[in-house]
Amino acid sequence: MRDEPQLKTMIDLGLVGENIMDIADFAMEKYEFTSGVTLSDSDREKALEQVREELWEMVKQARKWQQAWAKKLFAKADEVVRNVQVR
Repeated sequence: MRDEPQLKTMIDLGLVGENIMDIADFAMEKYEFTSGVTLSDSDREKALEQVREELWEMVKQARKWQQAWAKKLFAKADEVVRNVQVR
């Protein structure tokens, strides 16, 4: 029997992970632009840390979802093949 093939991810979570700080910087710049408020260095650091933590949690959840989805795909394929052999 062959090894299970590796599925390409639907979302490149590695890329998202690499860009978390860029996303955080963009969010802060957008906030400052739209609100007219300039964040202090202290507030900027707090926001960066919180954004990093929240987005990494989202990445972890997305990885779990992708793994579960891949399992469902393989299970459905197995079911279909078994049903074909039964006929």
